[in-house]
Amino acid sequence: MTQLLPTAPAVLQARRLCRVYPVGRGPFRRPALLRALDEVSLEVAAGRTTAVVGESGCGKSTLARLVAMIETPSAGALEIDGIDALAARGSRRRDLRAAVQMVFQNPYASLDPRKNVRRLVEEPLLIQGRLTRAERHEAVAAMLQQVGLRAGHALRYPHQLSGGERQRVAIARALVLRPRLVVADEPTSALDLSVQAQVLNLLLDLQLAADVAYLLISHDLPLVRLIADAVLVLYLGRTAEQGAADAIFERPLHPYTRALLAAGPRLEAMAPRRQLPPPGEPPSPLEPPPGCAFHPRCRYATAICAVQRPLLRPLAGRLVACHHAEVI
Repeated sequence: MTQLLPTAPAVLQARRLCRVYPVGRGPFRRPALLRALDEVSLEVAAGRTTAVVGESGCGKSTLARLVAMIETPSAGALEIDGIDALAARGSRRRDLRAAVQMVFQNPYASLDPRKNVRRLVEEPLLIQGRLTRAERHEAVAAMLQQVGLRAGHALRYPHQLSGGERQRVAIARALVLRPRLVVADEPTSALDLSVQAQVLNLLLDLQLAADVAYLLISHDLPLVRLIADAVLVLYLGRTAEQGAADAIFERPLHPYTRALLAAGPRLEAMAPRRQLPPPGEPPSPLEPPPGCAFHPRCRYATAICAVQRPLLRPLAGRLVACHHAEVI
């Protein structure tokens, strides 16, 4: 049976994370509450990759910001290497920030155009204040070589680089502190296909070399299937299905997971789809449907789905939140 928990030591442990945003509705009206993330739990082990997938607006990027400590959760617990990240203060919190780094989606926007490559990669080391200037330059040179950039790239500015080179700089900047966990938010989506393959191979090589854990945020299901060890499927801020990537791709149990896989690209252009994508659009997160949030779009929905929210429960080696997962 597929294990639900990683066998290697957990670098990241998130338990029942919630993030609620107040949304203004005009004068004389109380703000509405948007539950961007609703009791989501996950673990990521050293040297492993967990992918978070779902439609736009499902809470993927919110989860990434909470894990990277860019935002504070409204409720829940977050541990990095066994340390409570929410209670950490001072030097301990600074150390945790160094242990968790982020690679943003758009390399064109995530790099300061006024700084050359050396300064961009050196900046995290400068903020941490642990090395001398000579040691920082040595670390930057070694990191640029590790991500496949030449020494001459150090003096170039972002506008002088190709898209693939920019993303390599972003990866170097994230890894120069030797983090334990890298949060990668759509790291290849802004790149050409040939460059995507290069960046993907780079990420895999660096993971093997440094035993770093990845939390991958992605719409690209073929990419997820290729590199992820575990998958977390989000719908409207809630966990729909969670478990080993092989088990979920071979036999998805939640109708939403099935719909995501059916709507994805196919290798055979003329092959018929096994299932149509779900009808309609995701409901507003300000007014989620009662019961199962997916039931208005689900072909298997029955009366209980409209009134009772399904609990996340173990089934066939993974966790699934569906009343009818056994018979689908």
